Amino acid sequence: MPLFYFDVQLGTNCLPDHTGLELVTLEAADHEATRSAVEIARHQLIKLGVLHVRVTVRNERRQHLLKASVPMIVAREISQPELSPRRGASEDPRSVEWQQGQNGLGLNQASKPQHQSGFVRGRRSE
Repeated sequence: MPLFYFDVQLGTNCLPDHTGLELVTLEAADHEATRSAVEIARHQLIKLGVLHVRVTVRNERRQHLLKASVPMIVAREISQPELSPRRGASEDPRSVEWQQGQNGLGLNQASKPQHQSGFVRGRRSE
């Protein structure tokens, strides 16, 4: 059976495989690389703050055969002001009492919705 090596890259850190794994086909190595990349990403992306996991498969002659990658992509569509607590509000940032600091939009449950369309309870407001 052919011997395949699975080098793991976590962000900028590379962990070369010096042992290898015997598998029947390249397709089996592809499956193993994909499974490994997903499993490593699931456990390490948040824990280590790594934003990219890649598993590179090499053969017995150390030739690169394939790569399986799991990137973590966060794309912010709009900027959001920093969150700051209201005076006397909970210090927990998950609390609904927190408000947005710069624009003053309160996030407390007591806020009443604003009727910007000019209609209130089904009739036009004056």
